[in-house]
Amino acid sequence: MQCKRAARQVYRIYPKKGSVCGVYKERQRHVPQRDELWSDFVVVLSNYSEIHGLSFTYLDKVYGFKTMFKRR
Repeated sequence: MQCKRAARQVYRIYPKKGSVCGVYKERQRHVPQRDELWSDFVVVLSNYSEIHGLSFTYLDKVYGFKTMFKRR
């Protein structure tokens, strides 16, 4: 992945088409602490451009598997 330093401890990340990334999701305060994933996984459908941005789709876990995902 390409990235550029935007400020101190701040980076802009430019994933490429076909990359799989985790997107952080904030934990809600009323939900008890558990060992669960608090992110969504996405697959990037297009390269980033200044005009159009980025296209992606979410991935869901395949029932019965721990590490297999499919497009929503």
